Amino acid sequence: MSDPILEVTRLFKSFGGLSATDDLSLSIRRNETHAIIGPNGAGKTTLLAQLSGQLKPTSGSIVYQGMDITQWDVVKRVRRGIVRSFQITSLWPQLSVLENVMLAVQAQQGHAFHFFRAATAVRNLIGASCEFLHMVELEAKMGAQVYSLSHGEQRQLELAVALATRPDLLLLDEPLAGMGGDDSQRMVDLLHKLKGQYTIVLVEHDMDAVFSLADRISVLVYGRCVATDTPLAIRDNEEVRAAYLGEEAIC
Repeated sequence: MSDPILEVTRLFKSFGGLSATDDLSLSIRRNETHAIIGPNGAGKTTLLAQLSGQLKPTSGSIVYQGMDITQWDVVKRVRRGIVRSFQITSLWPQLSVLENVMLAVQAQQGHAFHFFRAATAVRNLIGASCEFLHMVELEAKMGAQVYSLSHGEQRQLELAVALATRPDLLLLDEPLAGMGGDDSQRMVDLLHKLKGQYTIVLVEHDMDAVFSLADRISVLVYGRCVATDTPLAIRDNEEVRAAYLGEEAIC
């Protein structure tokens, strides 16, 4: 069993009188794909927002690679290798596919993006960017502008941009949202290729994808983690079935 890369201990997040995260503890192992599932309103996206630094917990702690990062902001977490992708794509639509990835590569290298660079530096930058586009099967679209891509292709590009920051921990917020059957299967296939290479925390409503991809699954209900186990054990867990009654079918 590998050492945890991320440990969440007794995390609380309240909005007024509502507890979106309620005494939640969680351990994520290095290089595992760990899915977070639960009914609507269970606090899944709120949890990801706290892990990425967009929301500060009301109390509790988040320890990443042995460092307490509970009060770190988003920028500091990204620089340490924690990267989140969103339910809705966040790309530069007027730039090309290649330029979007180049921006991420340059940001990871700590340089501002500009088009007037030495030829060798530009070639190296383009070469690195093309590698990430190859990983998500978008090399053929590198010259296209983002607004011309299909929704599924934009999600693939968003994944390439996230990978270009060279994350140690990748937070994926519903990567299959809004996709049709073919696009969904393509994304699942891409994520399978990433398994074991990255630590992935996956929030996703598509249960077929979750059970196909996850090494372990944590189930949230009303902000609490009611179970963490292998996909097979979660499938047979009566408390999980009760939590999903009338909401999601796990079968």
